[in-house]
Amino acid sequence: MSSTVRYNLRTATQLPPCKGLKLRRFDGHDHNVKFVDLLSVEDNMPTKHGHVFEVEINGVLYALKIVCFLPTIVSQKLIEEQFKFWQVEEALLILGPKGRDRVPEDILTYHSDPFFAECRIYGRIKEHQGMLQKEAKTIQREAKDIPGKTKTAKKGKGFASSRGPKANKRQDIENLAVPCHGYLALPAAKYEDIISNKFGITDWNRSERDQNRRTVRKEPLRALVKELVKSEQKVSSPEKMLKDLRQLRELGIYQRDVRAENYKEGLLVDFSIAWTEPHWELSFWKGTQLKVRKNNELFEFNEMMKTEGIETRAI
Repeated sequence: MSSTVRYNLRTATQLPPCKGLKLRRFDGHDHNVKFVDLLSVEDNMPTKHGHVFEVEINGVLYALKIVCFLPTIVSQKLIEEQFKFWQVEEALLILGPKGRDRVPEDILTYHSDPFFAECRIYGRIKEHQGMLQKEAKTIQREAKDIPGKTKTAKKGKGFASSRGPKANKRQDIENLAVPCHGYLALPAAKYEDIISNKFGITDWNRSERDQNRRTVRKEPLRALVKELVKSEQKVSSPEKMLKDLRQLRELGIYQRDVRAENYKEGLLVDFSIAWTEPHWELSFWKGTQLKVRKNNELFEFNEMMKTEGIETRAI
């Protein structure tokens, strides 16, 4: 069984190409990407999600996460546990005939492929940021219209006024996770050789058909442009970390892989297996089963803090 889902990375301006949440293409030009360093290396397994690099784009340093294509070998046991390592063919088999009737193949891909999962998460965060920006502008206009009202905020910092908790909400939302500035489609003809020669990375889990194409015809590498955080510190301000995780959950985002390795200076950097509502898998669970799956990340948070020697009560 092979996937029939198609999308055009070369021409798309926002992804995934389905109804709902989307992330826009990065404003920079991909031919200006200069690879500086390899920041993370996942073990050499066919289930790896990708690699993160320090790059320079138009004179600015970023963290560039290049996401592998669908894994070619996936253990059914792993998928049955949490769909952590995902490919559409395996998901279709596990769903069975009734499940396949309920969930179109394109939705399986656009909700669960690690690249699209991150696109949807950051699409939701940016959507909420936009809403808060509108609220802040409304507050600013109203403040100007009220005699004696003192405007105390600067651009991008919210508004300190008698309006209460909305004052700093925008800033809080911006700090829920390491910011993502958009995605890039990196031409294989140029960048696969650069990455191979500099870092020795050659396997992107391409399909056999794509792998056998001439390099100029291969699918572009799928990349997410994120803020660069050079610090080695992972856990920072536990109370804020828990607050951020709860805020994400209020936005319908479930990170599902809470561990110190997925944090930088207390901010989440990875959403490869996250759920963002609406999500096809959430529709398969009801009641206690759904609650347990949604709350598992809170238990993971407690365990992470316990390893760090910090007592928390996330749940």
